[in-house]
Amino acid sequence: MQSGMERGSSSNAMGWDEPYDPGPERRQPDSAVSTGRLAPNQGIPELRTERRGIRRTALLERVFRDDGFRTIIVQAPAGHGKSTLLEQIRAECEQRGDVTGWLDVSESDNDIRRFYERLEAMIAAMKAQGPTAHRGAPAPPGTGELPYEWLRAQALSIGRPASIFLDDVHGVAAKQTLAFLGQLLSRVPPGIRFFIATRSPPEIGLARLSVAGEALFIRASDLCFTQDETARYFASVAHLDLSEQEIALIQRQTDGWPAAIQLFRLALHQPMLRRDLHRFGEFQRHELASYLAENVLQQQTAGAREFLLLCSVMSRFSASLCDHVLQRNDSADQLARLEAGGLFLRRLESDPRWFSFHPLFATFLLDQLKSQWIEKVGALRKRAANWFLKHDRVEDAIEHYLAAGDHASAAAALDDWSTRLIPAAQLTTVEQWADRISLTEIERRPGLLVKLGWAQTFLRRHSRLAPTLDLLRKLGPTTAKDNADPRLLLAMAAILDDDLHQAEAIVSQVAITDAEPGSFRAFELGAACNVRGYAAMSAGNFPDAHHFFGRARQFCEPSGASFTWAYWISNTAMALIAQGQLQEAVTLLRNGMKDRRMIVDESVTQASVVSSLVVALYETDELQDAESYFHEFRDVITHAALHDYLATTFIAMARIHDAMGHPGKALDLLDEAEAISYANRWPRLSVVLGWERVRREIIRGEPERAKAVAQRVERAGDVQRGSGIRFSEDVNGSTLGRLRMLAYCLDPDEALRMISTTLGSARRKGRIHRQIKLLQLAALAHHRRGTMSRSQQYLEEAVKLASPGGYLRSFLEEGPLFETLLREHLGTLRGSLNVRSSPTHGAFLDRLAHRLHRHDDAGPDDTVITPASSSALISTETFTRREQNLLKLLAEMASTDAMADAMHLSRDGLKFHLKNVYTKLDVKTRLDAVRAARQLLK
Repeated sequence: MQSGMERGSSSNAMGWDEPYDPGPERRQPDSAVSTGRLAPNQGIPELRTERRGIRRTALLERVFRDDGFRTIIVQAPAGHGKSTLLEQIRAECEQRGDVTGWLDVSESDNDIRRFYERLEAMIAAMKAQGPTAHRGAPAPPGTGELPYEWLRAQALSIGRPASIFLDDVHGVAAKQTLAFLGQLLSRVPPGIRFFIATRSPPEIGLARLSVAGEALFIRASDLCFTQDETARYFASVAHLDLSEQEIALIQRQTDGWPAAIQLFRLALHQPMLRRDLHRFGEFQRHELASYLAENVLQQQTAGAREFLLLCSVMSRFSASLCDHVLQRNDSADQLARLEAGGLFLRRLESDPRWFSFHPLFATFLLDQLKSQWIEKVGALRKRAANWFLKHDRVEDAIEHYLAAGDHASAAAALDDWSTRLIPAAQLTTVEQWADRISLTEIERRPGLLVKLGWAQTFLRRHSRLAPTLDLLRKLGPTTAKDNADPRLLLAMAAILDDDLHQAEAIVSQVAITDAEPGSFRAFELGAACNVRGYAAMSAGNFPDAHHFFGRARQFCEPSGASFTWAYWISNTAMALIAQGQLQEAVTLLRNGMKDRRMIVDESVTQASVVSSLVVALYETDELQDAESYFHEFRDVITHAALHDYLATTFIAMARIHDAMGHPGKALDLLDEAEAISYANRWPRLSVVLGWERVRREIIRGEPERAKAVAQRVERAGDVQRGSGIRFSEDVNGSTLGRLRMLAYCLDPDEALRMISTTLGSARRKGRIHRQIKLLQLAALAHHRRGTMSRSQQYLEEAVKLASPGGYLRSFLEEGPLFETLLREHLGTLRGSLNVRSSPTHGAFLDRLAHRLHRHDDAGPDDTVITPASSSALISTETFTRREQNLLKLLAEMASTDAMADAMHLSRDGLKFHLKNVYTKLDVKTRLDAVRAARQLLK
């Protein structure tokens, strides 16, 4: 077990740190956070004698002197009174009418999902205190809202000033959690203040906040008692009656360190210690603390000493736990007496039924226990572990099993717990505990090995996953008691290795049967259905693909699992895009991004949904929206996206940069994607990216360069494993690349012969998106041959297929030659398609003509210059409800701050939604937006 200093404790009036947080998997929801003064535990009166510490008046005045600081950081080592100061600040905030929320941060919050859920629960509880007394879970985020943006909006909706307290933030080291917290603090809106206590400065952008003057820092030197505060503290303690000289001596020897001053208060009841005060200057700080703690312990009765020593094996304890571990029935009385004496013991802020020692005292007690009764330590810890396990506090149970050296029991507990953690996407928790358990014990449990493999798979721990898979292959088709099937994990690993053929061969051996909703088996079968659906989609068997994706949804919906659910969303969307149902795909993906399961799940699954949305928005020509999503989730996409999702997303984003006149950025993205493909040994992805480079050279009018790049790509050979067409190659990749080369640069007749065969297959399979692209290339080939009527026929068919789904970008990405072809035939197409009887075709051609006009008006740097007249081509139905409200505010010429307040958005959140509105209005300036909004709302 870790030492008391490492484990942490809770704070008392002198500054004892680290309250107990059992974590969302181990406690009742209403004890997740503290949002008010909690009722005391029955049987143990809630004494506040530990709050005999003095009021930190000067620090409180400093905090409340200027409410312009929206973030207050209290940073100091243990024993300096960080939590105590936060408690006093909280009491002051409540007296001023603020709604407050308190979150005790711990190592479990390294799992981003657990941290977010606890924040969400805290804000829900705070809203219940607001003037409108909101009840129940908050509404899910709206379109385009990011997690931190949504939390801010929820906090603003409380209706009163809000103060949020985060204690012991030093317990978090995970990049995702720290980044999320940093995003929150960088955008704190008016009316909300964050108070943070930490031992060391976390990487949450504190330097930027400091430079910007947005944060107030209170450090160790500020927390040390002044001599006047030390004098007032001892004056409040009966029976000591220290002289001014004695107080001055204590002040010099402790430098005002609150922990040592508290120890002096307890130890100086011995006259000998009081006589020897002058000797304590020889001690180092922690030596002094240990010496004083020993004297404090010796002053207790034999029964109290034994109780204190035996309790030291537990970092947090309750009366019930102590009775079980110590095998007695008077723990409630003992705890009450110790609390009354202020003996480094206090109730926890999150649950007053629980207690902890100050970390300094806990370390001393544990050392004393080991020196006196080392033989008892293991038995005490095992009894504590059994009690925690019985009460479903699994994390505490595993901690105590490991401290007792019982890795077998720890592995068994994690094995059972993981059946809940994996479907709940709490992957980091599984991985962290598995790292502390003997590998031998994990290997003895195939079920745990499988679950660990799932965590490593979705967290993309490549180096760790390989030996796990090797062990599972040696086990063979072993099935654990909870149906953890190694075959399904091996199938997913094959997907990650870009071996769809192998994945399909494995998963076809698994019967898709019914499973209990929310069970681990349901999670596994959902993953199996996604693999089978993905294989069917690649084969062009869309009915079977949608059947399996639907089964995946059925398996994952009751459990709330994000993995199978997110893959159902993204795979279904890509199937819809391939089948010509682009708008349905956009709607599905936008709704998916609003689902709470996607809010903080920065893993392979979130990457697949975001990637699909970027691709879909690109196809509909919503380039700014696509760019915003890509940049917001770039790290997730880069580190977690599967090969096909990564390829399509980076290609779409590169084309967006080209369209915006930034070819250098486009090349940088293709280079980055290719580096990822090499690092992950995905040769097929490199080929797809290579053909995208060929396309860019063709449309730039560099046929010789295009031929050279194509020859280099062709030398890679056939890297496809298995038959079928992956969605990344539906309108990209080798086949389309070769056809484009023939149609543009080489032999249009040969291009048409090949297109005829490929187009026939696409029609039989129902690949609408692929047909659109093939028809365009056929039209271009006929244009080069001079057969204009045939060229128009192919264009007409392409428009018929593209217009219902709005595949606008497909017609704008083929370069100047194809645009010239379009302009020549636009008028004829309007007549032949009879746009009056077919409004969909007419609207599509109008949008296409408008975009081509924008290209004509582009400046010398390829920047598009266009008047704000496009609102005549759209209606209010194009906008979401929130965007319609923004249109009204724009028409009224409301200021930015007024719009942010009216929409309950931060300035950054408002900018995000305004960017979407500007894109749909096709304007660049606020004045043009006002004019367009007024015209639209007439």
